[in-house]
Amino acid sequence: MADYNRRFLVVGRIKRLIGANPAQLSPSATAMLAQLRHGIAREPGSLPEIWSITLDGIPEEFSQTRREREEQAIHRALTQFATHQQSRSTSMHSDDLRFGAAIRRLAELQAGATMDHHETPTYRRFIAMAATTQVTAALTHARGLISQLRTHEIPFDYGRYTDDLYDLQTGRADDVRRRWGRDYHRIHDDRQTATAEGEAQ
Repeated sequence: MADYNRRFLVVGRIKRLIGANPAQLSPSATAMLAQLRHGIAREPGSLPEIWSITLDGIPEEFSQTRREREEQAIHRALTQFATHQQSRSTSMHSDDLRFGAAIRRLAELQAGATMDHHETPTYRRFIAMAATTQVTAALTHARGLISQLRTHEIPFDYGRYTDDLYDLQTGRADDVRRRWGRDYHRIHDDRQTATAEGEAQ
């Protein structure tokens, strides 16, 4: 149990699934991703075809409550990833881009040059996702956002996202909201540098 890490478990399974070249998936990987997509609106454990990837590896010594929360988080993350990855030739998992930052990129694309990103439907949906106290409602908003991220081929870190989905089920939901808000509004170093250079001219 001491070696268990849900983040590494999920990322490891994603990387084994899509391999080094997501544009050339093996037949077994293609089939598993399709089965995962089929499970996106289903309860964890309800599809035997995906047990090996969504249930395996969770320590048996966990309490029933802990185990069910782990199963929920891992199932939701992997089924959403499979939807995000569909028909994409590059990985929709990124070790470097967190969920909130990916949503910021999406909102800025939607805003273009004519609108502030805080006024976009993407931002409103993100706020609704963060504000809800119901995990099922948050997941509904997440599916809509991930569909748009897929359209624009914007990846994000599914390992950290799995931790978020776990924490939403516990007393740490406010911590998740803070992480999402910080990641959405953080200006990264390259953008800070560009701004500073522009002001200096």
